[in-house]
Amino acid sequence: MSDRELLGSHADVKALQKQLGLSYKDAAHRLYMAELESLRMSDSASKYFEHIQREVDGIIIEDIGPAILAIDKGEFDNVILKNGVWVTRNEADGSSSQKEKNS
Repeated sequence: MSDRELLGSHADVKALQKQLGLSYKDAAHRLYMAELESLRMSDSASKYFEHIQREVDGIIIEDIGPAILAIDKGEFDNVILKNGVWVTRNEADGSSSQKEKNS
């Protein structure tokens, strides 16, 4: 720790000692335990959010993965959405019959 950090910790211990009427040792121990609990909670939250991120990534890939692969393969290059129905470009340009495509 730097001198500034040490002096800040000393000031915190002295303030707690004066406020609660504890010995220096007990006040320092109380602050140490509070900091330790804070670090445990932070670590726990970090692990929890990493778990959530993995789950969300898995869900997103499972749901949109096949669609992305179809787009990458060019399966939708000749298909457009017209009036809420997927039609081939030929059908959209000239033909009156609209054939619905499953995507």
